[in-house]
Amino acid sequence: SGTNGNVISGHGNHGIELDGGAGTIIQGNLIGTGSDGISNVGNGSEGILVRSVSGNASNIKIGGSLAGANIIAHNSGEGVWLDKRANALNGVTITYNSIYDNGGQGPIRLDDIANNSILAPTVTGLTATQPYAVQGAGVAPGDLVQLFADSTLEGQYLIGEGIATGTTYNIPAELAAY
Repeated sequence: SGTNGNVISGHGNHGIELDGGAGTIIQGNLIGTGSDGISNVGNGSEGILVRSVSGNASNIKIGGSLAGANIIAHNSGEGVWLDKRANALNGVTITYNSIYDNGGQGPIRLDDIANNSILAPTVTGLTATQPYAVQGAGVAPGDLVQLFADSTLEGQYLIGEGIATGTTYNIPAELAAY
C-alpha cells in the first residue's frame, strides 16, 4: 500500500506520519509545496516522519525511481525523519527525491540506530577538471549512491549516481552553478 500523486501540504504537523507500515511505498507526491511543485505551502513539522512506536517500519520505499520521485520542500521540520523508538525500523530506501528548503537538521534525519545504523556516505574528494567525479566512503558493495545539490547545500537536484564497488565510490557528476 502507499501514497502516490498527492499534494500533501499546509498541515499543522507532519505531512505524512507513518508509524509502522511495513512495505509502504510513498511516491510521486508534492509534500510541502503547492500543486505546481514549487510554491511554499509547508507543513508544520516534518514532510515525512517514519517511526516504529506501534509496529514494524521496514521495507519502506520513499521515492524509488525518477518517475516516482517526491518533492519534499518548505516544511518546518526535516524533509524526512527516520525516528526509531521501540520496534524495527530498517530497510527504508530514500531515493530520487527532491528534498530541499526544510527546517530541522537538514533534508534527511537518521536517528543513530534507525535503518540498521546506516548513515549517509562520506564525500572524500572531487576531481578538479571535467569530467567531474565525486569520491567517497562509508558504503557497502552494491549500494546505490546518489549525489544531490542546490544553492543551499541541500538536495533539490540529482547530479549523479552510481553503484559502490567495495567500500568506496567514484561517481561522475554534472556540476552546474548551484
